[in-house]
Amino acid sequence: MNDPDNDFILQLKRKDVIGLYISLKQSGCQLTDSTARILKKIEDYLYTFLTIDQFENIEDIYTSY
Repeated sequence: MNDPDNDFILQLKRKDVIGLYISLKQSGCQLTDSTARILKKIEDYLYTFLTIDQFENIEDIYTSY
């Protein structure tokens, strides 16, 4: 039985996480509270392994994977 209040774990490849981050950060993207929280979690994760320079050129990182 599915319980909508339970957490779940979603595993994604690093390239997919970066692609999702890029999609959510696009200037035309209107974020809801929920998607803003997801974006923040993704950003926090990316900060664990990307440098500031890599963040500034994240599209290049995405295409290099």
